Amino acid sequence: MNKTYDKLIEKLDAFTRKYYLNQIIRGAIYFVAIGLAAFLLSAVLEYFGRFSSTVRTALFFGLVFTFAALFISFILIPVFKLARMGKLISHDEASRMIGNHFPNISDKLLNTLQLKRQAELSTSDSSLLIASIDQRIEELQPVPFVAAVNFGENRKYLKYVVPPVVLAIILLVVSPSILKDGSQRIVSYNVDYVPEAPFDFIIVNDSLKVPLNEDYHLKVETNGTYAPGAMSVDLGGKLFRLKRNTDGTFSYTFKNVRNQVPFKLLADGFYSKNFILDVLPTPSVLHFTVDLSYPDYLKKPNETLSNTGNMRVPEGTRIGWKFSTRNTEELYLAFADSAFRLQPREAQKFNYQRRVTSNQLYSVAALNTIVGGKDTIDYRIDVLKDAYPRIQVRETRDSTDQERIYFSGGVSDDYGITRLDFYYTLRSIGGEEKTEIDKITLTGQAAQEFFHFKDFSAMGLNPGDEIDYYFEVWDNDGVNGSKSSRSNRKSFKAPSLDELDKERKESSESVKEKIEQSIKDAAELQKELGEINKDLLQKKDMSWQDKKRIEDLLKKQKELEKNVNQLKEERKNSQQNQEKYMQQSESIMQKQQQLEKMFNELMSEEMKEMYKKLEELMQQLDQEKIREELENMEMSNEELEKELDRTLEIFKQLEFEQEFEKTLDKLEELAKKQEELSEESKDGDKSKEELKEEQDKLNEEFEKLQEDLKALEKQNEELERPNEMPDTESMEEQIKEDMKESSESLEKNKKSKASESQQDAAEQMQEMAKQMESAMSGSQSENAQEDMESLRALLENIIQLSFDQEGIMENLRVIERDDPKYVELGQKQKKLEDDSQMVEDSLFALSKRVVQIEAIVNREIGLVNQNIAKAIEDIGERKTADATSRQQYVMTSYNNLALLLDEALQQMQMQMSSQNPGKGNCEKPGGMGNKPSEGKMSKMQEAMGKKLEQMQKALEKGQKPGGKKPGMGGQGMSKEIAQMAAEQAAIRREIEKMAQKLNEQGKGEGKGLQDIAEKMEETERDLVNQEITRETFKRQQDILTRLLESEKAEREREYDNKRESNSPKPYEPSNPERYLEYNKRKAREIELLRTVPPDLKPYYKERVNDYFLNFED
Repeated sequence: MNKTYDKLIEKLDAFTRKYYLNQIIRGAIYFVAIGLAAFLLSAVLEYFGRFSSTVRTALFFGLVFTFAALFISFILIPVFKLARMGKLISHDEASRMIGNHFPNISDKLLNTLQLKRQAELSTSDSSLLIASIDQRIEELQPVPFVAAVNFGENRKYLKYVVPPVVLAIILLVVSPSILKDGSQRIVSYNVDYVPEAPFDFIIVNDSLKVPLNEDYHLKVETNGTYAPGAMSVDLGGKLFRLKRNTDGTFSYTFKNVRNQVPFKLLADGFYSKNFILDVLPTPSVLHFTVDLSYPDYLKKPNETLSNTGNMRVPEGTRIGWKFSTRNTEELYLAFADSAFRLQPREAQKFNYQRRVTSNQLYSVAALNTIVGGKDTIDYRIDVLKDAYPRIQVRETRDSTDQERIYFSGGVSDDYGITRLDFYYTLRSIGGEEKTEIDKITLTGQAAQEFFHFKDFSAMGLNPGDEIDYYFEVWDNDGVNGSKSSRSNRKSFKAPSLDELDKERKESSESVKEKIEQSIKDAAELQKELGEINKDLLQKKDMSWQDKKRIEDLLKKQKELEKNVNQLKEERKNSQQNQEKYMQQSESIMQKQQQLEKMFNELMSEEMKEMYKKLEELMQQLDQEKIREELENMEMSNEELEKELDRTLEIFKQLEFEQEFEKTLDKLEELAKKQEELSEESKDGDKSKEELKEEQDKLNEEFEKLQEDLKALEKQNEELERPNEMPDTESMEEQIKEDMKESSESLEKNKKSKASESQQDAAEQMQEMAKQMESAMSGSQSENAQEDMESLRALLENIIQLSFDQEGIMENLRVIERDDPKYVELGQKQKKLEDDSQMVEDSLFALSKRVVQIEAIVNREIGLVNQNIAKAIEDIGERKTADATSRQQYVMTSYNNLALLLDEALQQMQMQMSSQNPGKGNCEKPGGMGNKPSEGKMSKMQEAMGKKLEQMQKALEKGQKPGGKKPGMGGQGMSKEIAQMAAEQAAIRREIEKMAQKLNEQGKGEGKGLQDIAEKMEETERDLVNQEITRETFKRQQDILTRLLESEKAEREREYDNKRESNSPKPYEPSNPERYLEYNKRKAREIELLRTVPPDLKPYYKERVNDYFLNFED
């Protein structure tokens, strides 16, 4: 039963499916008929009715609702049920439909279904019921249930479709615009349609789209039966006139479009359809920041810039961009060497980093797929390259020593200095090189001053050596590595022997010319002084012209003083160079020192004071005082003229001796070379060509030596007292012949014979050198002995003149004015003047040969003659007091002369003794042996005190020492006083030398001895003036006490010196430490001014640094 029943149910389900399929077909017919009718009705109504947007909106949504309702009701619901979705018709309803279609089964099918349900619900035996069901199912089996649904019955519904379809075809054929335009306006319900104009509005633009915030230029043209004359645009009810163009089109510009803009056009009362200007999402950069990470070595804080694309950054800076954008899908970042399309890290955020080392241009563009890239913004990165450090060096050479150089300058860099070195390379004349480095301490700042001192003389330079030097500075470049810059390479070259010789000769000629010119200037000045003085004697008052002449005279004197100072400086510089690089004999060096002293004493302080005093008197216009000062100046200027003349002669003599010594050295050196070449020719391995070449060089050297000898002879002839020189002409010819023979022998390859000739030439040279040296030495010794005898004779004459002057003075004091002997005394004084003049001439002539005679000697003899002339004048006028006063001055000058000449004589004796050891003459006066110590000085001073006491006692008893009665030997008393004054002066000079030596050690220990010397000088004055008082004895006791104290201090110093040996320190012309310390203090003061604000831009920092590097007082 179950199987048959299931088959029955399957047949019912098949009926149900066909039933719903039939529903779909019928629904489709209804959907087409009703929908098409509704569409046609709406389209025709709209076409003819031209409804407003609101009505068209209602029509549109009404059609949509109708189509949706029809589709759902007639098609969609049956389809769902066909798919057995939703509520379906039941089997009972299906049975009734089938029973209605098949009358023969009527209610059988329904009853069968009902019985089946009853059987299933029954709890009793239902076998009969089931059998009845099976019988019914068997009867229904042949009946096709699906035949109850007939698809053909749907044809009758096609009549509803035919009318709208036919109508639509007719409309499409007859007037397709009815359906087209009507349906289009319904579909575009939100578009306002206006009455059709006799022309069309044509928008020429490609599209009605504009990027955000940009202008849109609308261009419109018309096409129709005629063209309108004007056109406006309707924007929200406001009309704006379009511009008519020459080509018949119209244009209008929408400014800065930010939102969608609906508009329509109006022309001659006709509206266009509605248009909409759409806004495109333009990509743009709203904001960006730039993070600047500077290299660590700059020690500069990192920065962040806002909306700043152009920048100046140091080399090696890492730059990080952070962009905030709008409507941007990609950010295009292009550099000169690469380009990048950045993707957002987060919404509208783009990041990029880059390390820059060179100037770059870069551009930024925001992109999206709608607009693409609208604008590209260009920026520039200026990279501040880490510049090379800069260095400026100023050097100042010590005016007293060109080898001592003071360096100052500035180093600067854009960020910092790490090192500064001073390189100097010594290139010896032999070709060896030695480089050394001085490290200079720096503060590390970007710009700073530096100071350095270098004494090249400490390197032991020889003639011809050269030193190259320069500074090198390094910066702190952390990107490319430390870079360096060098200062200009400079050099210091020690003059060669030939250059020194040439310089010496040129300097000597220059000095001689300047001395001769100074002598002429002094003579002219002397002459002019005499004329002015003579004119003033004849005038009562001084005129303006006289004043002008004196002023001109003062100017000439200053010019003369300037020339003399230049002369001293030139000679001093030349001499320093010679002493530094050329070895000289001890005698030459001693004479050089004495000559230098003479140069230094040319312009005495007394003379400078006279001119200064005369300038002051010129302001007071005191004629008498001016005349007296002019007289003093006349005498002083005469002394200057004499001293210049004397200096010139001694300078010439010294120059000759230097040249002689140099020529002698050359001859000995040449002899040595010739002898060595002789040995080489005899036993050496050199070829004849090499030997001949060397011999020819020696021949040339000997010829030059002969020229030097001729020049030397000429120099000797120019001296007032020429030196004795041997006649070496024959020896020169023989040497020249031997050397010539050796060259010829070498050319013939006769080395043995050449060697003999070379040896003969060498021996001849050595013999010639010995003869020259012997002749010169003998001549100097003979001259020195002669000068000493002359000096001794002058000394005795001066002492005698002093006694004679004392006798005249004593007689003049006691004689009456009207005594006939007064005239006789005046005649004696005149004779004394003549004798003194002879002494002056002899002394001046001797001083031009004897360098030991100091300048003050000629000055003192000048004072003697001046005072004698005044005394004669006073005697003639019977002015006894004035005459005796002048005579006292004469005696004082005589005594001073005696002391000075005695000292000069002692120096000459000591010099001869040192040059000829073992031949000293102890019987000659004036010698003091070795230099005494302070202990010996105190003993000598004590003996001096005892002599003073004896003299005082003798004077108190009315006798002079020796028991003679007074009045019998006044000249003897004066002689003893003069001797005591001379002894006191000798002791004083030794004390002054000791004081000077102690002061040179830099400890100031000589001040006490200097005070003692001043007190001794006062005692000298008392002795000379024969004014021995209690004060003299008291001073003498004080001197002795202080000498004993000084002697004790000397012993302590000697003890300390034994404990610690101190090597002598060379004289330093200047103090480099004090110089450098001063400059460092100056630099620190400037540094206070140059403090640079930390936020100053690099360009301005550089300008500030440049300013301070070039800053000078």
